[in-house]
Amino acid sequence: MQEYTRLLIESLRACGDCSLTVVGYGGGRGGLPFFFLWAAVRSLVFRGDQVHLSDAALSPLLPLLRVLRPRLRRSVTVYGLDLTYRSRFYQRLLHSTLPYAQRVVAISRATAKEAERRGVDASSIVVIPCGVRCSAPPVRYTLSPGIRLLILGRQIRRKGTVWFLRDVFPRLLRNFPSLCLTIAGEGPELPAIRKQISRITPASAVTVPGRVSEEEKRRLFLSSTIFLMPNIPVPGDMEGFGLVCIEAGNHGLPVVAAEIEGVADAVLNGETGLFFRAGDPESAVDVISQALRRPWDSRAVQQACVQRFSIRQVASRYVYDVFR
Repeated sequence: MQEYTRLLIESLRACGDCSLTVVGYGGGRGGLPFFFLWAAVRSLVFRGDQVHLSDAALSPLLPLLRVLRPRLRRSVTVYGLDLTYRSRFYQRLLHSTLPYAQRVVAISRATAKEAERRGVDASSIVVIPCGVRCSAPPVRYTLSPGIRLLILGRQIRRKGTVWFLRDVFPRLLRNFPSLCLTIAGEGPELPAIRKQISRITPASAVTVPGRVSEEEKRRLFLSSTIFLMPNIPVPGDMEGFGLVCIEAGNHGLPVVAAEIEGVADAVLNGETGLFFRAGDPESAVDVISQALRRPWDSRAVQQACVQRFSIRQVASRYVYDVFR
């Protein structure tokens, strides 16, 4: 989300409808208390009209601003994990400070619901999805014959990769013998992923390149048949928004995803991809099979994605729905 925040700031500055003063932090957790104090000082001496916080963890600033700068408008963007962090102290802090925001921007409907559970009035919440910079019209790479599935992202439990390898992929292989799967990205689930791959016949049908560069990611998007996001529910964890889904769509790659949490807002059903029921192997096999047999138009997929998730449109929503 840090890259997305930088892109959003760049787009807000480019639109020319608002003037921004950015107070950022790029250090580790140890320096966060000092950054909080610095952000508080900058907010109190700021001569503008509004202070916007880019993370719910900064919400303790809100009551302080309410008391010391009552005429200053207060807003915050919430992403999901910044709301669900499992600490009783942190959760009590959110319940007592987040409602002081006059406008709360949630990146998905699921995130908005989490904000409401922490005392935020629904009337003060606006849902604005994440956005992407428009890519060049997609030109598919021509590689060896075969059906290429792609899973890309940080490999943690909620991404559902182990579940997909165990309960879904072997059944797909029986129906589509030429199927190949690439699992890109690092994370704590990689040992379990590799163990599960060793039980698949043939194991060569799955490739795990690990971390990939931006150029390699682009190549994977343009050379794959379907992008997969097989998330599963994990208590205390959530997907605030499926940003990688719109990155795939921006490259003309259709997405098949579990209809869960913020992922449900990142795919335009029937236009940029299809949904299956989270944690349901039969639904996953059925929907992926449908997607593989469907003649997707990569340019139409990209156009639909850009019309809904262009960073310019997202920046415009911030200007008119949050900063005015």
